[in-house]
Amino acid sequence: MKRSLTCHCEHMFEADIPDSYDISRTSDIEESILNGSFLSIRCPKCGTLLKPEFPVRIIGFSASRCGYTDIQFVPELERDAYLLGKRSYSGGRIAIGMAELMEKVALYKAKLDDRAVEVLKYLLLEKMEATDGVRIFFSQTEKGTIEFHIHGLRSDKIGISKIPWALYQKVEADIPKRLKEDPFREILEPPYVSVTKISMEVAS
Repeated sequence: MKRSLTCHCEHMFEADIPDSYDISRTSDIEESILNGSFLSIRCPKCGTLLKPEFPVRIIGFSASRCGYTDIQFVPELERDAYLLGKRSYSGGRIAIGMAELMEKVALYKAKLDDRAVEVLKYLLLEKMEATDGVRIFFSQTEKGTIEFHIHGLRSDKIGISKIPWALYQKVEADIPKRLKEDPFREILEPPYVSVTKISMEVAS
C-alpha cells in the first residue's frame, strides 16, 4: 500500500508499506521490530532515516503458544483516541506505539504470557505507589528472574526490577481467577491487554 511521507527536509514522497506483515515467514520481521528498525524508511532526497508509524497488522503468531494469531499495531499518536473509544481497531492483541509492539514480540519470543506480565506490572506499580506517567516494560529473562525496566520514576534514570520466576508462574496460574476480579478484569480484556488502561482512568 502506498503511503505519503514528508521528510524533515520538506521533501514529499510515497513509500510502499504493506497493510500486514507475516512474522512466521521470515525472521527479518521479528528482528526489525526488536531492534527498532521496523517501518524505517530513508528519504530519497536527503538520506534521513525516518521512522513513521502507520496502522499495520502483524500476523503469523502461534495461537497454541500465545493464545492469539495477530497483533494490530496502532500509532502512538492515536493512543488517546483509541483509549477514549474515538478510534476502534480489532485483532488478537493491540499494541499502541513502537515500544509496546517491541515488548509484545519480545514476550512472544521469550514464550511468556503477556497477561501475566501485565498483572506483574500492576503489582509493581501498586507497590511503588507510582503516579500516572510511570511505565514498565519487559526487558529480559535472566537467571531465574524476569527483568523489567521502569520509566518515569526519575527523569535521568531507568529503574530496574527483577521478579522471581516462581512469582511469574503463580501469577500465570491465577489468571482464570484474576479475570473475574477488578481491576484485572479490565487490564486483561482483549484485544488491548495492558495496565495502561487503568492508568488512563486515573488520568481522566
